[in-house]
Formats: sequence, structure tokens, C-alpha cells
Amino acid sequence: MAHPEHFFKYVEPETARIILKNCTLRWSAPSRFNDPFDVQFDLHVQYDRAKIVEEALDEMWAIYAEKKEFVVANALGAVLKMLSLRPNVIPRDEFVGHLRFGLEGSLKKLEETLPNLHSKLREHLSPVQLLCLSRTHDNILMWSHYAQKHEGVVLQLSCPGDENSPLLMAREVQYRKEMPRLFDHSRLLKYLTGQAALNAETMMDAALLTKANDWAYEQEWRVVYHGREPVVFSDDKFESRQFTAVYFGCRIAEQDREEIKSLALVANPDIEMFNARKSDCDFTLYFEQIA
Repeated sequence: MAHPEHFFKYVEPETARIILKNCTLRWSAPSRFNDPFDVQFDLHVQYDRAKIVEEALDEMWAIYAEKKEFVVANALGAVLKMLSLRPNVIPRDEFVGHLRFGLEGSLKKLEETLPNLHSKLREHLSPVQLLCLSRTHDNILMWSHYAQKHEGVVLQLSCPGDENSPLLMAREVQYRKEMPRLFDHSRLLKYLTGQAALNAETMMDAALLTKANDWAYEQEWRVVYHGREPVVFSDDKFESRQFTAVYFGCRIAEQDREEIKSLALVANPDIEMFNARKSDCDFTLYFEQIA
């Protein structure tokens, strides 16, 4: 999906005041999130050991004896590539006999090291803080859950020309029925045959950018910050010109509306403002521009 030009932050009235007055946005540790699964799960493996050993042996034989082309992605792949370049080919039974024990041992070792791998991943994730945004401003559930039951506002943040803006580093959250796996059958097969690497960045992305399907309505994008030590949250400065619109909830109190309008105009005199209205015939919101 193309990178959005605008992102949206659903907030309560008091939070909107703080954001606009101080020109700050809150980056939070996943431990503060309302979803206990969010970034708080381990990456497991899922495969049939007997089946994957046989498939891996077939694939390795094809690489070795039949000179099958492949991209080397790990140390085992480099060894296979070197062996396949030798002119003398040993019989298949001998080849399989030598490698079967090694493959079964590699799988056993992988399973034994999983707890330590999970511990290291959790340690690496502990200093992470996330800025959570949405790519939509009119979702009724989002208004209900995060904008004080439609009494709050949605702030629009726009990506500027400044290539250093954190917004340009926002990445889309993926929604799935199942937790992501460190290895599923097909990926483990590629790893065992030297065609895939155990990539730390891929593991981090899977943990940070995957949520349950139940949350898909949020259409969330995230900016990830890797700090040096665990912090529950931090309120960091933001360019005020990136606040380009305010959407007022259909139930907002008049005093809240006026105070937030004043603060928004100080932050960005060119900011646009809209009032949310309930549709008379659909379960939707529409917005009337007021500034």
C-alpha cells in the first residue's frame, strides 16, 4: 500500500489540549497497550519434522547433483553451492545418509534454543516505543474507543516535505488470524537448504507490526523508535505545521471545542477544522468544515 499523505490520532479533549499546546506526541511501550497480545507474544515454529527432513534432503540433492540454481542465503547454502561445483558426484544414498543425521540434529538444536531466542528478542524489544496512528478519521468504533465516545477529537497529521519527519517512517500494521511464526514449514525448508537466513530485522517486524484480525478496523500505522533503555512512555516534540486538521466529535462539549480551536490556531494558523455529524440514513459520520 502506498504511504498515506495524512495520518490521524483519535484523542480525548484533554489529550488534544496537551498535544496542541506543547506540540508533542506520546510514544508508548507496548506494555501500556490495551491489547495484551500486542508485541507480547513469542515467535514459534510449526512444521512436521519427518516430512520436512525428507523434503529438505530432496531439495539438497537437487541442488547438489542436478545443479539446481538457487540464491545462497546462509552458511549451509554456501557449503551446498561449493559441493555442487565439484565434478565428482557421490551416490544419492551416500549423500542422504551423510546429511540426514545433520538435518535432524539441526532441528533438535533449533527447538532447544527457542527459549533463549525468545528471551533475547523480548530483551531487544524492551526499549522500543511506538507512535500509533490511523489512516482513517471516520471510523465509528475508533471514535467510541479512543475519542471519549465521540466527545473528543481526531487530529490530522500530514507528511511534510522534510525527509527527516518521523511520519515518513510509519509502517503499516498487518492483521492476521494466527500469530506470526519464526518458521513455518515452507520457510524452515528454505532455511535448512541454505535459501533463507534467520534475519533479526524480520523477526522484529513480525513482532512489532502484526496484530489480531479483530483490530483490523483501526487501519493502524506505526512509527518505531528503538531507545537505549526501557521507558514506559515519552512525550516528544513535533513540528506544529504537521497538524493540518482537527475533526471535532459529534458529542463534543462547546467549551472543549472552543478551547481546542484556539490552541489549534496557535499551533498552525492554516489548520482546517471540521464538525462531525451523524448521518440520518446510514451508520456513518460526515464532516462539515468550519474553518
